[in-house]
Amino acid sequence: MPFTPNPPFPKSKGDALRSDDWNQLTQEVQRLDTDKLNKAGDLIDGSLTISGSLAIGRKSPQAPLHLAGGNWDVSNTEGDLKIGDDTYRLKVGVATAGGGAGDVRIRAQGGTNRLLLGSGKDDVLTVQNANVGIGTITPDAKLTVAGALKFSGDGTLIFYQTNESGTPNGDGFRFRYDETFFGSTRDALVIEKTDGNSTDPDGGIAFVNTGNDGTVETSLAIRGDGRVGIGTTNPAARLHIEDTAQIGATNSTNGRLTIYGTGNNASAAGALTIRSGSSTSTQLFLDRNEVNCQDNTLYLNFWSNKQVRVGRSASGAGGMYVYGNLHATGNITAGGNKSGYVTDRFINQSGDLLDAGDVVVLGTSSTGVFYGKNDAIPVPEVDLTTNAYDHRVCGIVAEIVVEEPPEAPEAALADRSDLQNTNYDDGIKRLQVFSPEEVDKMDLEKVEAGQFGNMVTLGCFAYCKVDADIAPIEVGDLLTTSPTKGHAQKVLHPEKAMGTVLGKALATLFKGKGKIPVLVMLQ
Repeated sequence: MPFTPNPPFPKSKGDALRSDDWNQLTQEVQRLDTDKLNKAGDLIDGSLTISGSLAIGRKSPQAPLHLAGGNWDVSNTEGDLKIGDDTYRLKVGVATAGGGAGDVRIRAQGGTNRLLLGSGKDDVLTVQNANVGIGTITPDAKLTVAGALKFSGDGTLIFYQTNESGTPNGDGFRFRYDETFFGSTRDALVIEKTDGNSTDPDGGIAFVNTGNDGTVETSLAIRGDGRVGIGTTNPAARLHIEDTAQIGATNSTNGRLTIYGTGNNASAAGALTIRSGSSTSTQLFLDRNEVNCQDNTLYLNFWSNKQVRVGRSASGAGGMYVYGNLHATGNITAGGNKSGYVTDRFINQSGDLLDAGDVVVLGTSSTGVFYGKNDAIPVPEVDLTTNAYDHRVCGIVAEIVVEEPPEAPEAALADRSDLQNTNYDDGIKRLQVFSPEEVDKMDLEKVEAGQFGNMVTLGCFAYCKVDADIAPIEVGDLLTTSPTKGHAQKVLHPEKAMGTVLGKALATLFKGKGKIPVLVMLQ
């Protein structure tokens, strides 16, 4: 170590040079020859303290330790800074020239190849091979996060080629938080499909499930045009459900399906349209308070002796109105009163044109046509009355029969092997077949020879042809057949009336021939 010369020091002219001074000088020169630091290849054995700055690879240090840099290829060299040995080391390299100037590479090499950054006593960020871990030192993907992942309020997660916000400049996806998406303080998580080439993105958003067979099953698809598909990737409407749908829990009655009209307009009705397969024709259409079957027959089917009920069971509840005709292949039971008149079918074998109000009698031929359940209903042949007090009187002509009986929905029945495919045909061999256009042009109160018609056999009916020239008719008079063809008359001989009474007059006619309302009550 450096020595302290004996005084006097420094020497002046005339001072004696002693042997001790000479020996100290010689010893220090010898020490420096042994302890000096050469420029290259020398070793400092011990600590080195530098009170200033140290430059390596350059002349003027600009920091306490200043490396010149330039050895950026830490994959094939040891870089600019190396910590460790030949097996396990940290390497740092800085590119100072070329197209990659400014690139800084920090590399952990050897063993686990893990580069760990931390805070306090915790390892926070791990870089291992090609993966990054946050909160874990064993990342098994490009980014593995152990714990919650939080984005700032204005942060956006971007996929593929789109921009962060505003009008998209490319295809991709954006995930972001929007504090006012639904209005003031009404926030939302926005999942956005973007397209830089089209007003409506040509793709969409898909929610899928994939099992160990590798099959991708799409559960929900949201296409770029706003259509949503459940169970399909190509929804054909605003909402397209490929399979069944359920509203509410299986044990709940709270499920509701509400359909509103377009444009939030009170006069625009919400509607439900049901079509078959790929057909564009409407099978069933629900519009406000109407159920319309536009292109086919509407069936209300019930299986295993179940029931179809209409209305409410409460006292005074509203009833059911039928516009048109009502056909029943079974029995009709009424728990209350019945209004109107009763008709039965007949075959016009008179050879004449029958008109509503004509009084008819049974023909002379035996009935050979039947219909209904088990063919239990006969269809009589009738003629116009031409005799007074005719025991064959059977009713008053009402109208022609134009409706075919309902047929069973065979397709539905075919799915139920436990049910017998019942023949719904009423058994009549029809003499007339009318198209809807023909029916529109027909006079339904006319029944031509050989055609089927309905005759009133019980109840109040507005039209009955009577001949008041035989005797004036007053309200309440009993009516019977008359010799005037197709007309009734007042009963003048009660002793002859047994079995010939047609009914009672509900209006007066003092002379001439005409039609009056009657109460049909065959006796």
